[in-house]
Amino acid sequence: MDFNRFIDVDGFRRVLVLLGLVFIVVSIFLLFGRLAGLLPSDFLNLFGQSELRSIAGLAVAGCLLAAIGYGQN
Repeated sequence: MDFNRFIDVDGFRRVLVLLGLVFIVVSIFLLFGRLAGLLPSDFLNLFGQSELRSIAGLAVAGCLLAAIGYGQN
């Protein structure tokens, strides 16, 4: 990861990148927590979706936020 490129990102875009990375890390922890049996099976049943879809949606949202934050001016 090129941290010099991250330093060049200004205010609001930096917040988007950080929020996106947080979403990705949280989704990874949720996935491994669920696979290890540390979370109950109905932990993330949101709006009738399966929990795997909810975790994947969180990861995709994180990727999109980070990509928008890194976008060109």
